[in-house]
Parts: sequence; C-alpha cells; structure tokens
Amino acid sequence: MKRTLLLFAALPLLLIAVPGCVGDDAAEEGSEMAGPDMVAGIPMIPLGTELSEALGLPPVTERFVSFEVQNATDFLYEVEKGRILLSVWNESVHRVIYQTPIRNDEAGRTEKNQGILAAYELGMTWDEGTETEAGTLYLRSDGRVFALWNPESDFMTVGTTAFRDAGGG
Repeated sequence: MKRTLLLFAALPLLLIAVPGCVGDDAAEEGSEMAGPDMVAGIPMIPLGTELSEALGLPPVTERFVSFEVQNATDFLYEVEKGRILLSVWNESVHRVIYQTPIRNDEAGRTEKNQGILAAYELGMTWDEGTETEAGTLYLRSDGRVFALWNPESDFMTVGTTAFRDAGGG
C-alpha cells in the first residue's frame, strides 16, 4: 500500500514541474489556430477546443480525474515523439503538456520549443521568459496564456492562466 501511495505522490511533482492552464476566452483562441498544426512531427492542440474537435491525436492511452483542478479530466496520448497530456476543464482543453523530449541535440530542442511557442502566439508575442525552479516561464502578451519549459525533462506546457489560477499549475 505504501508503494502505491508513493507512486501517486510522485505524479504531482511531474505535473507541477510542468504546469499549464487555459482561460475563459478559450473558444475564441481555439478558432484562431487551424489544426492539426504540427511542430517537429508533434500535433499542436489549440487551447479552448472541445476534446472531440482536437485533430491529429491517436486514440487515448489513459484517462484520469485531475487531482489539481476540480471537475477537470486529464487525457494521456502516446504520439510518435513521446506523450501529450491534455487537461479538459469546463468542456474544453485548458492545458497541454508536451512530453516530447529531444536528447543530445540542443539545436533540435530549441527549434521544437520555439515552434510550440509560435503555434500558440495567435498574433501576439511572448515575454522573454522568467527563470523559475520548474524551468523557464513565458507569458503571452494578452496575459491569458502561459508556457513553461522544463530544461531537465525538455517538456513544454502550454495553458491558460485561468486554469493555472484554479490550481492547475
């Protein structure tokens, strides 16, 4: 029993190290990103879309209730380059964690992560990034979307600040 509890206790550390969020304006944001956009062979999932409308995803690998935000559900997908974790809250995607590391290729990592940020710009800009314990935190110029890159794992999380403020971060 203790081993099982320790396993689940470690899970929040992964998600906290790679937080993400989505906001009230999610429906507007999702309509601006035509899908399925791809970055380095990874499907880009627009924030604010309903899960049934998210294009480019394989069948769901695992589904579980979010321990971070009440009434949110997390969906795990195995993709060619790794895994994608989607958090659905208020019937739309509010966080996407790209667990798609590139090892031993700094230029490839940079290109992939810049591509993910570009996919979520939607005509706006990102700040220069703030170093935190969990990685580099970026805020989009409208203040509604953030991204967090964890250099140790090379995971990128994109989400809305509303979801993060609700505890999903």
